Amino acid sequence: GEWLLEEEDPLTAAQGKSLPVVEDLRLSSGPPDQPERASEGGLGRMVTKARTGNCWHGIFFDIENIGDRPLSVKAIKTGSSPEPPAPVREDRMACMVFLCEGSAAGKEMDVSHWKQVGVGRQIQLPTVSYGEPDAYYGAVPLSSPIRIEAGGTKGVCVFTDSWRGVVLRAKLGSRFEAGETTDEDEHIRLGAGLLPVNDGGFEDGMFKEVYSEQCGDAFVGAIEYE
Repeated sequence: GEWLLEEEDPLTAAQGKSLPVVEDLRLSSGPPDQPERASEGGLGRMVTKARTGNCWHGIFFDIENIGDRPLSVKAIKTGSSPEPPAPVREDRMACMVFLCEGSAAGKEMDVSHWKQVGVGRQIQLPTVSYGEPDAYYGAVPLSSPIRIEAGGTKGVCVFTDSWRGVVLRAKLGSRFEAGETTDEDEHIRLGAGLLPVNDGGFEDGMFKEVYSEQCGDAFVGAIEYE
């Protein structure tokens, strides 16, 4: 498809450069992700609340810098779903990450706002069950850290070719609106987003349709920043 397999996709070609492609990305071993506060000048980690929703090919969501200085997002980590029939760990899958200026809300079906910032052909993410409190999360591909100015917001789209691709958190008894706050610490705030559609094939529905314009979900995983 035009986004993943060409050496230069339409968004980066205009800038005269192509993205490095991650051929094989596996989960590294380590302790479960736990909320941590950023030390001065050090790495911070914000871990979201646990999964309470289904899984999907991907998700739009927001990362807002609520601090008083710029920060760089070093890693976006999430998990896949173990719905049967499934292996202990998710099958290898293609994964792409896109970024827009400002909130993703209202930009989900306008490709002109989006820049591809990560692509992997055969990544594996750890599986995460409903309500799992001490889940392991694996990194999605990023070509470089994401800089967010103080008070600024970046919209993110994570998109995979697997229906178990990323786990979600639903708002129990209600629903999230796109852009609604889902998680925050003293430095960053996450906003809910809509779900991209993949009914016609891997890239066919990207930035053309969403699953529902009325119902958003929350990103589940960990954001590492400094």
